[in-house]
Amino acid sequence: MKRSLRIPLFLLILLLAVAGAYFVIQTASADPNPAQQAIDIAAAHPVIAAALEHFPQWSAAAEEDDPDANTWYVTFYEDQAQEEWLGEATVDLDDGSVVDYSVPVFLSPDEEAQQRAEVEAVALADAQVLALLGDPDNWQRYTEYDPYEINWHVTFEHGLDAWDVIVVKTEDDRWNIEDIRDPYAFDAEQKQRLDRDKAVELAFESDDLWRVIDDNDDWNAIAAPLTDAQWGVSFVVDHREVYYVRVDIDAWEILEESAHASETGVFLPLQAVK
Repeated sequence: MKRSLRIPLFLLILLLAVAGAYFVIQTASADPNPAQQAIDIAAAHPVIAAALEHFPQWSAAAEEDDPDANTWYVTFYEDQAQEEWLGEATVDLDDGSVVDYSVPVFLSPDEEAQQRAEVEAVALADAQVLALLGDPDNWQRYTEYDPYEINWHVTFEHGLDAWDVIVVKTEDDRWNIEDIRDPYAFDAEQKQRLDRDKAVELAFESDDLWRVIDDNDDWNAIAAPLTDAQWGVSFVVDHREVYYVRVDIDAWEILEESAHASETGVFLPLQAVK
């Protein structure tokens, strides 16, 4: 008598699941365009897909990130010209997962209205904010959400004074004041960088400077502060200073110019405004 082979139901389900997973892996590995596959996986992620809905003309590019791990780096753009960055993601092609991502988070009108009221209440209840403002009713208030930084800015203005309160939502879904700063103030490093750029720009206004460096393609400008407003700008060719300009960026004046004599390397004054 022949016996019929009976497979338990749970074992049959397990076999089908394994076969299905094998088929998916084989199909993914057989994809002739892994870059497009990485883009498709990233674009299907719920958070990324929600951001892409706001940009109907979005585009993306992908490049291999780690060949050993079979991960790909995907960059999203707002348009087909790929000029405006939108977000990025890292995709694992072995398991078809999004390992990491960074995209803007947009709010619906209802969500924005609710969060606006919440963050303004948080800002106005903060002891440090109140100490800076005194009476909040004397200040104009502007509240704006930044979907790219995923934070809120509550800005208070009174005459020439202003304070920007940056509010974020923590992982436990609570509002937290991340920073309180003067939006019109620069830190010391930023100010020095801007002042240096101004000094070089002012030095460029020298007509005699261009007589010296016009025939040299490989020159550098090196600026150093002398006082709060005065800077010395050296123009260097082949590691040799060929021209020097002293400027006052507050008065926007060239105070002194001088060039090296080609034989001696000594400064020869060309102009002394002050």
